[in-house]
Amino acid sequence: MNFVADFTLSPAKLECPACNRDFVAAIPAGVSAVSYKTPFETDLHRVYSSPAFRASGIGMCKACGYAWWLKAFKINLAVDCNATAVVQETVAENGEELLRKFALAYVCGKQHKSNHLELGLIALNAAWCARDGQIEDLSWPSIAREELERALRNPSARMDRGFYQYLLGELCRQQADFNSALKHFDKAIAGERLPEQLITRQKVQTLSADSSATMLPPYLVESMFAVPCSYAA
Repeated sequence: MNFVADFTLSPAKLECPACNRDFVAAIPAGVSAVSYKTPFETDLHRVYSSPAFRASGIGMCKACGYAWWLKAFKINLAVDCNATAVVQETVAENGEELLRKFALAYVCGKQHKSNHLELGLIALNAAWCARDGQIEDLSWPSIAREELERALRNPSARMDRGFYQYLLGELCRQQADFNSALKHFDKAIAGERLPEQLITRQKVQTLSADSSATMLPPYLVESMFAVPCSYAA
């Protein structure tokens, strides 16, 4: 197990569902506790110190090229201790190498006719991985937007529509498509998962024609993620 600032990775043996071959990979083992100081952006993703953690949620078989969420693989945590080197190698990989896993997963998802919500989440996490790695990338946010909009247009899609309307509003705002952003924010539904003050806050930022990525204020981190708060407001 390897602790890197705000997350831990562990070596594991994965069995590929496509070719049934085994390979060793670094997989998520845990994250540091959330506090009001934990960085979240207003598109509701937690900012990690390295892109390695988010990319580790994708399994990629080097033998056949199959890639998808870890849930698709059989996982055996009983791995020889020498395999910990793979964790260090994963953390050392540059962002472009880690993003390749998402690209392969997206291609595999298309080939296996995964639904638009799943494809949108792959693209959205790729965009967040690029952000964690401080990589300037315009393609993944656009792909995420396209796939999530397609998912919402499907009346039979099982998804939290009010929540994803908000996420689409943020994607549009960060792409400086302010009219579309406001339309999505107007359809966002407030609740425990999405406070009304957050929707209002992002509408104000949109009306100001501000497309910058912004951090979630500490009081909203506290209210949305149910963490204890001891700071002075």
